[in-house]
Amino acid sequence: MIRYLLQDRTDNKNALGLFILFVILYIAINTPYLLFMDRQADLVAAHNPFYGVKFGLNLFNFDPAMYYGYDNVSVIHPYKNIIAGPLGALANNGPGNVLFLIIQSALNAGGTALLYYILRRQRTGRAPSALIASLFGISSYSLFTSLIPDSYPYAQFGLVISVFCLQYYRDSKQSPIFPLAILGIVNFGITATNLIPYIGALIIQQMGRRAKAAVRTLLMVLSVFILLAIVLLLIQLVLPGGVTWVSSWQSGLKNGGFGYVAPFSLAHHWKAIYMLGISPLLTPNVTLIDTGITAIATDLSQSYPIYVSVIGFLFLAGALTGWIRGIRKLEGWIPMMFIGFAFCLHLIVGYGLATFNYDLYLYAGHFWFAFFLLISISVRSIINPRLYKAIIGLLVVVVLVTAVHNLLQHAHVLKDIRQGYVTLSEGSGR
Repeated sequence: MIRYLLQDRTDNKNALGLFILFVILYIAINTPYLLFMDRQADLVAAHNPFYGVKFGLNLFNFDPAMYYGYDNVSVIHPYKNIIAGPLGALANNGPGNVLFLIIQSALNAGGTALLYYILRRQRTGRAPSALIASLFGISSYSLFTSLIPDSYPYAQFGLVISVFCLQYYRDSKQSPIFPLAILGIVNFGITATNLIPYIGALIIQQMGRRAKAAVRTLLMVLSVFILLAIVLLLIQLVLPGGVTWVSSWQSGLKNGGFGYVAPFSLAHHWKAIYMLGISPLLTPNVTLIDTGITAIATDLSQSYPIYVSVIGFLFLAGALTGWIRGIRKLEGWIPMMFIGFAFCLHLIVGYGLATFNYDLYLYAGHFWFAFFLLISISVRSIINPRLYKAIIGLLVVVVLVTAVHNLLQHAHVLKDIRQGYVTLSEGSGR
């Protein structure tokens, strides 16, 4: 697999350059947020809705759950506490938010570099691969998940690795049982909603093989997956607190599952199109929407700038075109497994709609990378040289405009946060 990944020196240089660039960028633009929390520690602590953890900003309804320790276990995040426990303890005993910023910046930058490799191994040209990966790296979702110590960067990175591995096994005509089961348990362990699209992608990856061999492989992967799940359950039992997701599944669904579900209403939820498919790309305007829990979220009362709508719908149209172009190929269906599942979960089942005002922005973010895979199919399906050059030029413009917009908005969001805390301070007489 390493040889498959690193087979081209130019690609390796480009991927390394993307990784270094985005690690530096994420740390640089998010450090002011950490400085604000340090310099306004008393004020932030007085309005901290997260049980007094060091990351006290309630931004886009993210939850700094990596601080919650070994006892924070639910069926939604079955084995996350195995990594969150020691990381939270380490952060609390020294580096604090800086630790998570470094780790998550590396994860998001690594995901950007790996996306570049995936596109190149799918025979996408170097220029569009670099541009599409850069657009993914500079997207609003990547900027904020590198900052906030929640499960999102870990969940997305697990899926990107899974897609790369499935692509490698398909190209090399392999179906190794143990690695495929490990990928399944990693995705399930971080968040249970990752497991269903992973299973779908695995089934698609098995297409083209004899039915009997494919079924045997899937059953063996399932068997090893169950064994690994049991081993991790035993590990949870011996960790501090001894809580497992099996023993807490009912409370997990009640508190973190069904409590977020509401039926979809077009009249009320039409901006979900923006919040699920455009805001993760282009940072929205925010406001303090709830002083009780200091919730800073998308300002739904403001209209979106015209250029945001134009770029956003071009982006979605590019992804849809990619799916149509790749509908006869596995590479078109695998990313649609993730996007389709997100659509069903959040708009049909309605997960997240109960807290729509507090931000639907992030709920489908695990699957954000899949849009970029579909866009790459659109680009490499173009045969006409002039049209191809025009699309590359358009990509350059979109990347530059998105970068400028998001970097300016990232600073503006912090300004809005400061203003929100001024309002809270004045309201409490502090």
